[in-house]
Amino acid sequence: MVEDAQNILKNIRQTKEIFRAISRLIQDIDEKMCKKGWTAALKKRGKTCISEVSKSIESPDNWLPTEIFRFYKNNSYKNLLVYVSVLIDNDKDGWYTIEQPLITAGFFDYGKNKRVNDNWYYYYACIYGYIMNEKTNDKPISMHEEIECEKDGKLPYLFRSGKCFGLPLVSIKDESDIEKKIVKPLLQLTQGK
Repeated sequence: MVEDAQNILKNIRQTKEIFRAISRLIQDIDEKMCKKGWTAALKKRGKTCISEVSKSIESPDNWLPTEIFRFYKNNSYKNLLVYVSVLIDNDKDGWYTIEQPLITAGFFDYGKNKRVNDNWYYYYACIYGYIMNEKTNDKPISMHEEIECEKDGKLPYLFRSGKCFGLPLVSIKDESDIEKKIVKPLLQLTQGK
């Protein structure tokens, strides 16, 4: 019984350490993006980085987040909403499954002469998970994907198009990796938009 109690504490403390490490990663990305002119896009005051968690006794699977994210805007690219997210578990509603935690990044283009407003959704941060299953058929997760947004002449999303990529979270080892593997490729995706 004592061993079980110690294992519970160990697992909870390890989960907290994982969240602290992801927080540091996202804050490092925030800093690097800010230096490039991209500021956090916040719907409300504060520093939102998770959503869709539950406080209900009837929803224990939703007590912990399955994704941690940030969105960014830039006055020089008023039509783009850029994001970085960490997918740490399968989608709660079963829309995608992952074999390992992923870090994903990309942008949503609202169209020429359009401006990103606050009418976007936090679930946009999971788009790579959705298209990875639909489009890549488990091909390497480091490939870039074109997001299909128009269906039967209707727009199911507020954005017109976008691109994103993903890679294993454990492939990010240090600050150099953040720059080389996330920030630089992400900003290269936005060029010409």
